[in-house]
Amino acid sequence: MMRLSVAVALSLSLVTFACKKKESGNAAGTSPSTTTPGQVSDGNASGTTPAAGGTVLPSSCKVAVDCQQALPDLGKAAGFKKAANKFISENSIKGGVHRGRDAMINEGQDPFLIAKFAYSLSENDVKGEEVDIYLSKGCEAGWSKIGTELTSENGTKRTMDGVEDNGGYIMTTASKLGVANLAVGRHRFLFVLKANNEWTELYVEVLPKTNAVIVTDIDGTLTAFEEAAATEIIGIKPEAHVGAADMIRSFYHRGYNIFYLTARPAFLMSNTREWLNTRGFPPGTIHTTTLKAGATGEAAAAFKVTELALLKKNTGVVPAYAFGNKPSDVKAFATSGIDAANSYFYKIEGDTTGAKINTDYRALVPMAQAAPSLCP
Repeated sequence: MMRLSVAVALSLSLVTFACKKKESGNAAGTSPSTTTPGQVSDGNASGTTPAAGGTVLPSSCKVAVDCQQALPDLGKAAGFKKAANKFISENSIKGGVHRGRDAMINEGQDPFLIAKFAYSLSENDVKGEEVDIYLSKGCEAGWSKIGTELTSENGTKRTMDGVEDNGGYIMTTASKLGVANLAVGRHRFLFVLKANNEWTELYVEVLPKTNAVIVTDIDGTLTAFEEAAATEIIGIKPEAHVGAADMIRSFYHRGYNIFYLTARPAFLMSNTREWLNTRGFPPGTIHTTTLKAGATGEAAAAFKVTELALLKKNTGVVPAYAFGNKPSDVKAFATSGIDAANSYFYKIEGDTTGAKINTDYRALVPMAQAAPSLCP
């Protein structure tokens, strides 16, 4: 009953998160198949997807590739080293809420590799268990096992890329695992909990020297309604705004990298990737909060300001275009130095600090198709 009460309380708080978001994954693979429930690899980046009006988007300038290769042979699960971890894995109401943190870097930089293993909405951390790490370079090469790490214990005092370790984390870098100088493009890292072969993933996007990024919120901006995060908890997948995927794909096919920045709860990372894939959005870098219940209002704005500052610190990049729908987005994008002329807010009310109000994404597709091209 205690576990149920915690889960119910957290579920209610997340509904509050969605309803309050006037200001504005969990990856738990369970078998070595290409995709598993709650854990979906990249997809829907086809170069022949028709945009609004039947226009076929070009395929000659994709900055990322589909990542749909089968998983490596994971072998027999080793069993848990600690009885406590076995107990929480077998008695969790929601199951695994494992996730990785995507990274966007410049060529020659050493990416942070951050993943967390936990169970249930209350985030019962998996501590002191071995995790095998695999890499598929370019998302098309075969898998290579590059190392094994232990999940952290509570009380570990470290922070990496703005993420504070509160237990259950893998925090390392590619170079520490013998991987250096990743080529321009998209690379898939797989983290496998040896105890039961559950897994999560993250993607590292290596930017070319000439690059540009667009940043977009998700809930209410791309999703058809603001409460999408809450409905994801009970398995209801919201539709996307008509034309939104076409617009984002238009930027993508002109060479832009996509940064999906959402104040959703941390455990919805995998659900978020799945939703973007199934609704036809192109691959990109996805960041959620690290919080159990996400963030709204001023907290959501502060989270996005911090994330955009980290992007600038790590890569020197300030997004060229931005899309949101709430005052928190207006504040975050303006504070981060994004050009108001290239900032669009869906059906927003109130001051946009000179940015544009969007009421139909289909009308923005020509704008995206006419954006300065980064194609070779």
